[in-house]
Amino acid sequence: MAATNPDKAPDRADVLFHNLFDGSAERRYELIADGLRVIRLNTSRLLSDAKLLASAERFCSARFLITTAREESAKYYILLDACRLDFMKHHDIIRQLCKASYSHIAKHAYLEVQGYPELENMGRVMEAWEIAVRKWWPASPESGEPSMPHDTVFDREYPLYVDISDYSRTWLLPNNETQRAYFMDVLGHNPIKAVEDVVRLLTEADEAGLIQPECLRTIGSVFENHYVGDQASRNIVDKLHRKAAERLKTECGISEERYLRSTFVQWPLYHCVTKGY
Repeated sequence: MAATNPDKAPDRADVLFHNLFDGSAERRYELIADGLRVIRLNTSRLLSDAKLLASAERFCSARFLITTAREESAKYYILLDACRLDFMKHHDIIRQLCKASYSHIAKHAYLEVQGYPELENMGRVMEAWEIAVRKWWPASPESGEPSMPHDTVFDREYPLYVDISDYSRTWLLPNNETQRAYFMDVLGHNPIKAVEDVVRLLTEADEAGLIQPECLRTIGSVFENHYVGDQASRNIVDKLHRKAAERLKTECGISEERYLRSTFVQWPLYHCVTKGY
């Protein structure tokens, strides 16, 4: 899409929106299906590169890359959310989803909130979202701890760039030994394994046949008339997923079980995006 001002680059979110959503529904679902596949492949590539760097004990660069792999996988779920909306009725929300695809904080929040699949209602979902997008945590006078920036600063900036500490008034230099602990198993969590698990789920969805234009259209037709907003509950979302499973079995030949145990069965988070990040 050409920019109005020839000296100004077009907004990438606008480019994404117009390429995906200006045109026929058939073409739209084909492009989204292709997007889901290539996002999975690129997440896997970034994961492999991060593992290579970590094995060579280049932990600073490995942390940046594993974070990038996480963010890439979040774009998968943002695209799925776009499929769950009425393209005409929720035109503005889809634009905001396109914008979220280019936000480190929004993508971080998508995966953080999905780590709590049993949240009982949208109120709880929004609480988790607000924590995940909070950009600054002021210091507590009682603790003596410094103020803390958003997690993406620790994941994307501190491992790569020299900066000054306002707390110690010394220079902060990326240090492999400091970052080593990030890749150790802590309470059963390891960032590389976490991304490996995501890639496995995305691969299983593809192998199940869910990433087909006709499947995405079927899922969309179930969700598009039921906006998952402030009054939504876990029960409502579960009912929508069960209805989608039934329709997929009838229209696409995919068993209900395969859909219901897939990574597609998540809280839609498009309403969170409208609240900011």
